Amino acid sequence: MKRFLRPPYIVAYVLAFVCVTIFLMAGSGRWDYSINHELDAVNLVTLAVNIFIAFFLQYYFASRASDDRAEKDILLDNVRDVFGMLRSCRDEVMSCQGIAEVSKESQQKIIRLYRTLSNGLVNLQNAIKMSACTELAVDCDTLLENFVDYKVAATRKFPYDSSDISEQEQTYLNLMRELHSLAFKVNKHR
Repeated sequence: MKRFLRPPYIVAYVLAFVCVTIFLMAGSGRWDYSINHELDAVNLVTLAVNIFIAFFLQYYFASRASDDRAEKDILLDNVRDVFGMLRSCRDEVMSCQGIAEVSKESQQKIIRLYRTLSNGLVNLQNAIKMSACTELAVDCDTLLENFVDYKVAATRKFPYDSSDISEQEQTYLNLMRELHSLAFKVNKHR
């Protein structure tokens, strides 16, 4: 019952009432109301149908847009989580640069952070595959390849020397660029 009280149906009821009222008033001549008898009833009904369709399409697309926006918000939240994990990994690696001896605890923390980042990227990829943005899953494959490069650069050996730092920074920037690109593509997706 509530379905028939939604705005498109209310507009349809009002338009039908107006059309019937105009026909009855014009036909009976009540209240000195008359319509030129050359009135084309088909055109009047066509006008009413066009107004209904215009209103219904607006209502339909507005509800559809909110559904799409909710889906994008979920995906963008996943992307934000991955950004946070990536920054945590980078911060931990940066804290170990220039240290002559990296403790086992720091090494384990770095590996644990990269495992968490890997899980976050896989979760993001799975969410994209389940969404309307499935064609962006290919971009996730590139993202995972860049992640592997970054992880290898950061966990290959401890302590880090200057060439390791340069490679880590370069692979980090590549991964960050791909992640930004994916976030923008998700946001622009229709």
